[in-house]
Amino acid sequence: MGFKLKISRDNFLKMVGYGKASTPYEIGGLCEVQHVGKKNYAVHAVHIVKQEVTQGNFKLDDMEVMKLDRRVAAESKGERDLYMLWHSHVTMATRPSSHDDEVFEENSMHGRCISMIVNNKGEFSVRIGFGLHDDFGGEYKIEEKMELVIVDTPSFSIKKLVEEVKKKISPPVYVPPKHNIINNGPRGRALGMNENINKDLTDKFSGLTEEQYNNALSQMDMYNSDTPAGPTNEDYYHNQSKNNRRNKGKGRR
Repeated sequence: MGFKLKISRDNFLKMVGYGKASTPYEIGGLCEVQHVGKKNYAVHAVHIVKQEVTQGNFKLDDMEVMKLDRRVAAESKGERDLYMLWHSHVTMATRPSSHDDEVFEENSMHGRCISMIVNNKGEFSVRIGFGLHDDFGGEYKIEEKMELVIVDTPSFSIKKLVEEVKKKISPPVYVPPKHNIINNGPRGRALGMNENINKDLTDKFSGLTEEQYNNALSQMDMYNSDTPAGPTNEDYYHNQSKNNRRNKGKGRR
């Protein structure tokens, strides 16, 4: 019998919704998790904190994480912890990137770590890792995939979720070139425009009913719906950088 992670449908859809509200930027956060059996864990709450985001990565604010950790420990009297990391690959596949592997390795070697990746389609991948010591003082890690068990619960507010994302993320500011040539990004998406996420979200979501919110969120990844899931954001942008350097080298010959 393998490891299982129990999560309410609300908390799972919150992760997916956070990603849709943050698109095209990645977003991540932490989960309150309780160990409820030998190989069984349960998610009690999903959190996002202030963070810097790009289309291929995210960085949680360390001070915000510390404050949240202290609050959770006090409120749960030590029964729950924040050793579960989650993030969204938005329009990309949920396969962990090399950067994701490095973060997971670092966290699991210092104790217990659960890592979950979702995307806008509702796809996911979950794994758990333990850092252990042998009788001779050496370190080693156990890593296994987890089965995700989703339990139905009442629906949550899309409007509150979108407002929370607007307050927490700090996307990069892009200034378009004067000649206004728009470059096509991954999936053919136009990237050469000034993307102010706060303004975009306000324009998309202000004055909508709950049903309209759901429809609007689903429309945010329409350009991705007919295209099979490809590489992760991190892999795409790392490859783009390599290609740009290679093309510059050709021009100097």
